[in-house]
Amino acid sequence: MGLRAVIVTILLGATVALNSGSLRDLERATPRFLMAVIAATYALTLVYAVAYRRAGQRPWFAGVQIGSDILAWTAVVYATGGTDSGFTFLYGVQITIAAILLGRRAALLTAAGAAGAYALLVCLATFGAIAPLPDQLQRLTGIGSPETAFSALLNVTSILLVANLSGYLAERLQRAGGALRAAERRTADLAARHEDIVRSLESGLVTVDTSAIVRSANPMALEILGRADVDVVGHPLGDVLPMLANLGEGTVRGEASYERADGAEIPLGFTVSPLIDSGGTEAGHLVLFQDLSERQRLRREVEAAERFAALGRLAAGLAHEIRNPLGSISGSVEMLKESGALSTEDRKLAEIVLRETARLGGLVTDILLFARPRAPAPKTTAVGRLLREVVEMFRRGPSGERVQVRASIDDEIQARIDPDQIRQVAWNLLKNAAEASAAGGEVVIHSARARDGDLTIEVTDKGRGIPEAIRARIFDPFFSSRPEGLGIGLALVNQIVQAHGGTIEIESAPGAGTTIRVIVPDARASAPPVAV
Repeated sequence: MGLRAVIVTILLGATVALNSGSLRDLERATPRFLMAVIAATYALTLVYAVAYRRAGQRPWFAGVQIGSDILAWTAVVYATGGTDSGFTFLYGVQITIAAILLGRRAALLTAAGAAGAYALLVCLATFGAIAPLPDQLQRLTGIGSPETAFSALLNVTSILLVANLSGYLAERLQRAGGALRAAERRTADLAARHEDIVRSLESGLVTVDTSAIVRSANPMALEILGRADVDVVGHPLGDVLPMLANLGEGTVRGEASYERADGAEIPLGFTVSPLIDSGGTEAGHLVLFQDLSERQRLRREVEAAERFAALGRLAAGLAHEIRNPLGSISGSVEMLKESGALSTEDRKLAEIVLRETARLGGLVTDILLFARPRAPAPKTTAVGRLLREVVEMFRRGPSGERVQVRASIDDEIQARIDPDQIRQVAWNLLKNAAEASAAGGEVVIHSARARDGDLTIEVTDKGRGIPEAIRARIFDPFFSSRPEGLGIGLALVNQIVQAHGGTIEIESAPGAGTTIRVIVPDARASAPPVAV
């Protein structure tokens, strides 16, 4: 449409120039027909521009424009002399436009239409079927001589040659354009895949040029470093990763401590390797690094587990060897106590021996249970009855005598649990709470059904509370905040609850007591309770 506007503007200027003497020469008239064709072409250009905004790029719309242009250029040739017109080149321009827009086939069809329109015009002018315009700038000529016939044949031949050449070039252009678009798509896909890979890396990746300036950093690198992109890219590598301030040659691996922007210090494992471009030249370095905090934590846990396992085996062996002598001591003291040869003071000493022997026996049992755990054997259990039996036995024991134990137990609760193991959990929680309480303090055991059906057992004391610094370690084997404690009771509780698929929650405040809540999932039962 822009080319059409340029052509008609040139035609208008030429027409005005050729008629510049018409005002002085009254015998010459203004070429009204040509002016009308030019004006109509301008109007059609405006109509096409508006229609294009609505119709968009559609082949039929381009075909309408090309067909109307052939008619317009034929009218221009008619108004400017027929076979003697110098504007037959406009057909070639239109054929070229058709080839570019619609391809080789459209160029051949346009050429056929242009040649047909031109031949028809020449034939009509030759046989006098159309009369010259009264205001025609140049005499209308047909084929009246060999020169005019040769001129007409030359015009038709040039139209066909332009069509073939334009069609061939357009076809080559379309193929090259298609190949270029395919290459661009492959390049874009490759670039997008590269970006996806770099963005998806779970390690930090930083590229450095030959001047040790950071040129790029993936999102994980920014997350590990705790910095924004503007604080990394464009800065010297030594400012971003101080341990790599002096890069050597070849590949370098190592570990170092790194202080993040928020002040936290983390261990980093890094690998620095040369960055080689497509020409085989070293263009900088690649720095790949990871936060080793989780790995070191797992390593510490594995080492601790190995130590605990070895200690557990040792403790189990000692407990097994201690159990038999304890039984002998307890039986002997019991027989000695029943004899009449002891004084009142000796009887009290015997009772102390029996009480401490029982305490040692309980510790031995806990050690053996922890060192040789067994899988839960769940069965439908009346939880209220089980907990009340535990409370009653605990009240009669030495730990229960020094505190007040209050039970808030729902007797209707039934749960599918291992009753022996849950009994051990309740006993150890009561014992831990009593040891944390002052003499005469209150310990409360409470059971309930959570909203999702889980069984909840919690024990609350009003002791000194658990310091925040050791709260995460109270379930570790052989860890105890009391000098005389062995650290087996709560570790056994945690082991049993985990075997049931449950969790443990702790609520504690210094000087305000502690609540330990055990939650056993999927504890609802449909079968009738059995005796426990």
